[in-house]
Amino acid sequence: MGSSSDRLMKKFLLVVCVLPSLLFAQNQPFINSISPTNIEVGEKITISGSNISNIDRVYFGGVSVTGASITILSDNVVEATVPAG
Repeated sequence: MGSSSDRLMKKFLLVVCVLPSLLFAQNQPFINSISPTNIEVGEKITISGSNISNIDRVYFGGVSVTGASITILSDNVVEATVPAG
């Protein structure tokens, strides 16, 4: 087994090696809600969540919208226009 100080050093090294990656981890986007749920082509939906201000496209089934069809209102709210198709 090792001495008490050897075990303590291994635990310390583990913490030092793991913590930097945790400190710099990017927050993943998370969707809380989408409204309204009944909508027609050309209308806007509101997506609420967290860390969603960096999205660059929204998928509606297999169709994606980008650019002017997406409006970032805040870090937690995005609007997207429903495409045809």
